Parts: sequence; C-alpha cells; structure tokens
Amino acid sequence: MSGERMAKGDGYPGNGKPVMQPYTGWENEEEVMKLQDYLQIILRRKWIVVVSFIVVFLTSVIYTINSQPVYQAQATVLVNTQSKSQGAGLLMFDPTGLGFAQNLNNELEILKSRSVANAVAKSLLEKKYYDNSNEILFCIRAPEDDPDGRKILTEEELTEKLTQTVEFEPVRDSEVIKIIAKSGDPRDAALIANQFARAYYDRNLRMSRTRSKAAREFLEKQLIAKQEQLAKAENALQRYMEQTGIVSVDNESQKVIDQLATVQAQYENVDIELQSVKESLNFYRKQIARQEPNVAKIMSDASDPY
Repeated sequence: MSGERMAKGDGYPGNGKPVMQPYTGWENEEEVMKLQDYLQIILRRKWIVVVSFIVVFLTSVIYTINSQPVYQAQATVLVNTQSKSQGAGLLMFDPTGLGFAQNLNNELEILKSRSVANAVAKSLLEKKYYDNSNEILFCIRAPEDDPDGRKILTEEELTEKLTQTVEFEPVRDSEVIKIIAKSGDPRDAALIANQFARAYYDRNLRMSRTRSKAAREFLEKQLIAKQEQLAKAENALQRYMEQTGIVSVDNESQKVIDQLATVQAQYENVDIELQSVKESLNFYRKQIARQEPNVAKIMSDASDPY
C-alpha cells in the first residue's frame, strides 16, 4: 500500500493537487495580433477617419456660428400664501402643509395663466422700443418672412409666444416662485421676466384694493346702521333708568354688557370678512366673463387648425 501511494506522486489526478500545465505564451501572442490587426485596419482607412472628423467638426462650428443664441433671465416673486388661503384673515390649522402647497400651486397657475401673459403682451407692445432707442423690441418683431410684411406681432400672437417661452418654477420649501424668460436678446429676456413680475404684482394689488374697497363700503354702511342702533339703545337705557330710578350699572351687569359687546364685535368682523370674500368672488367672475370670448376663440382655432 505504501509503495502504491508513493508511485502516485505529486500531480497525480487522484491526490487532490492540481496538475500544472506548461506555459506556452499563445494567449498573449493572440491578443497582440488582434491589436495589430485593428491598428492596420485604422491605418488603411485613416483618410476616412480624418475626413469624417473634419466634417463633423466643421458642421458643429457652422451650426454654432449660424444658430441664434438664446439668453435667459430670471425674476422672483414672493407669494403670500397665508393671506390667500385665509381669505381676509381667518386663521386655519394645517398641520399637513397641504393647504400651503395647494395655495402655492394656485399662484403658480395664475402666473401661467393667459390673462397674465396677455397683460405682459400689452405692456410690451405699448413700450415697443428699447429705452433711449428707436430699435424695436426683439420679442415683438414679426418673422422676416411674414407674408403680410408686418414688422410687429399682434397682441394675440405675442401672448401665445410668451406662454411658450416663459417658465415658472417654485422654490422648494419657500413662498418664492422663479420666473424664467428666454429670448434672442438679453435685454428682452430681462424685460420679459420683470414684466411678468410686474403684471403679477399689479394683479394682486387690484385684488387687494377690491377687497379694501368692499370692506370700506361695508363699514360705511354698518357705521350708519350701528349709530342708529346705538342711539336707540341709549334712549331705551335712559328711559329704563328713569323709570326704575337706577343711577349706575352694577359690576355684574357691566360684565354681561362687555361680553355682549365682544361677541357682537367678533360677529361684525366675520361679517366683514364674508363681504370681502364675496367681492373677491365677484371680481373673479368678471375676469372670467372677460376671458370667455378669448377662450372660445382659442378652442375654435385648436379644433380647426386650417
């Protein structure tokens, strides 16, 4: 048995050790030959490679030179989502933050609305020229190949153009919305972004004035009514005190009167807020009524492109 084991020796298939194969070097030689073949193919077709590179390079250069550069400008607006969500000041508890996000999205849609773009288009057409220059604004120019030979776009065309070239981006975890305008002229890009911010501000200012006007008119009416009620109450109190011989009101009665006055004041505040919201609603309805003809025209054009 011992002699048999010795006879097997190292490298015998049954002893558990790998059998070492002699190194030939053919693997590396094959890889070198493949690389040489590739190099020879490239060298034989070097002119094709060089010409292709030159064509691609020149095409890129020509495109870069002839393409119209696009400039970008940015403006930011701060959105008061709290006052928007609470109407005229009614505080609401919103632990989820969904109300904030919804109101921010509402303001974002207002900025994207056609009415704001139309207001910007009107302001640009009224301005028409760059400051201290007779050069027409780049953004309002009609195409050079315009069939009617016009130099300036119409209000409707410019409005449509603005809705396609201006982007709006809310800043994360804030009440800020970025207005991003693009144009072939850097002056135009800055002007358009600023005009959108101005149009949004003017719209909010009109809404605020509408609410203030409604509150003032309501308060004026309430003042007259309350003065009459106060005079009647004073006369009734005077008669009651004369009939009963009461000279002054005790502390308990005074507390009750103060509480009633506080409740009445709270009621009046809620009533004022309600009237303000109603006036705002009427304002929006008027705006919708004004935009209905434009909406009908846009839908008609979309359904009948020819």
